[in-house]
Amino acid sequence: MPQRRTAAGQFALEDQRRRLVAAAAEAILVHGLSAVTLAHIAAQAEISTGSVNFYFSSKEELLLETLKSVAEEFYQSIWLAVERAGGSANGRLRALVEGATDPAVVRPASAAVWYGFMSEAKARKDYQKVCAHLDDKFHFLIVQLCREVSETADPPVATDLETIAQALAGLIDVAWQDTLYDNEEFDCQQVRLRCLSFLSIVFPWVFPRQDGTAELQRQFGRSQADVIFREAVPADIEALAVLVNLYRASEGAAPDEAATAAWLDAHMKSPHEQMLIAEDSGGRLRAFAHIVASACPRELYRYRLIRALYVDGDMRRGGIGRALIDHARDWSRQQGEARLEIEVSADNSVLRELLLSLGAREEKGKARLLL
Repeated sequence: MPQRRTAAGQFALEDQRRRLVAAAAEAILVHGLSAVTLAHIAAQAEISTGSVNFYFSSKEELLLETLKSVAEEFYQSIWLAVERAGGSANGRLRALVEGATDPAVVRPASAAVWYGFMSEAKARKDYQKVCAHLDDKFHFLIVQLCREVSETADPPVATDLETIAQALAGLIDVAWQDTLYDNEEFDCQQVRLRCLSFLSIVFPWVFPRQDGTAELQRQFGRSQADVIFREAVPADIEALAVLVNLYRASEGAAPDEAATAAWLDAHMKSPHEQMLIAEDSGGRLRAFAHIVASACPRELYRYRLIRALYVDGDMRRGGIGRALIDHARDWSRQQGEARLEIEVSADNSVLRELLLSLGAREEKGKARLLL
């Protein structure tokens, strides 16, 4: 019995300390860090001023504990989001943005504590003591994830990872400022879209544009190109044979445009096979996905399988492959199929990263996209 009372008493003590920390954050939001008093905090917590000293030895200890609570909540949101994302680097980078802009974390009172400590000379030393190593860890995590994402480009892209990390952290930092100044109109979703839009500029091959359009538009070191996605028709065979031959050559097969055209002519007549293509504004075919219908007798369902996927060399890194897979997924859904699967060789790390970023899950050596 004494142990149970001791445990209950300890729980009550910690619970009251948490209530005081939350009350301190709200009081700082109203009065400012330098002007807040224990009376302000006690009133916010609805207890007597004298009772505060039972839980904290001084106002300074309570304020520092409040800063620690805000910092730990923010960074834990990020660490957990990234850890749960697993899989691809761009999936983890997206999770980092989502964790850093979680409405449960980005609150006016928390921002008031954060910037209150950062802005005052005396408090700044306490901020450095509590947050410096966490700030560094956050920066290093962004740099590491950006490095992993940049390594998925084909061909490789030279990027200033430090600058990208600082810019992304700056966008997140601005969000915390906005919640202080515009807390009634503040929208975490808009902040997320702003961050993801930035990532779509620096890493366009894995982060889609955030404009909601069905048609992909991109600007990546070349003139802007409008791309549409559709099913191939017999009139496309000659142009498509050139693209399929490029794919065959990349897989080690000898080029043969006549044989390829004949193969396309035969297989495009089958109701169980489709060639989905990406066509630029000039009418040139730039990518294709070969899709076949299949079925699983064990589970008794039908599904579609992407047997081959190819993007023309100078169109890579611009999101064409991602958009084509999205189109294939939507197309399969319209056909009433249970799922879409894709075969990926073990050494195709670029495509594997892309699929994982789209929510694919690996199963028996394959990356599978589930509808």
